[in-house]
Amino acid sequence: MPLIGNDISPAFESLPTRQEFSGDGSTTTFTLNQTVSSEQDIVVSVDGVVQEPTGAYTVPDGTTLTFSAAPSSGTGNIFVQYLGLAHGTVVPPEANKGNFK
Repeated sequence: MPLIGNDISPAFESLPTRQEFSGDGSTTTFTLNQTVSSEQDIVVSVDGVVQEPTGAYTVPDGTTLTFSAAPSSGTGNIFVQYLGLAHGTVVPPEANKGNFK
């Protein structure tokens, strides 16, 4: 069956990004490489355990991740997953022109 009307324009999607830190058992603040508007814009895990926003950490100025207690020592044991769109990262999907059945 042919396509009726205009071709569907390809959508653009932004991939989420993540950032990794290493804890040392005493540092409580880390600098984010993206600005976030609230703690709910990121998911933070320490040693594989997801942390509770505003309880375990805050982001008081949008770029400083501040823990209420220093994360344990370990290489790359703190992961921050950005939930919002990543600025500057655009991946266009392949257009599905004429692939309708």
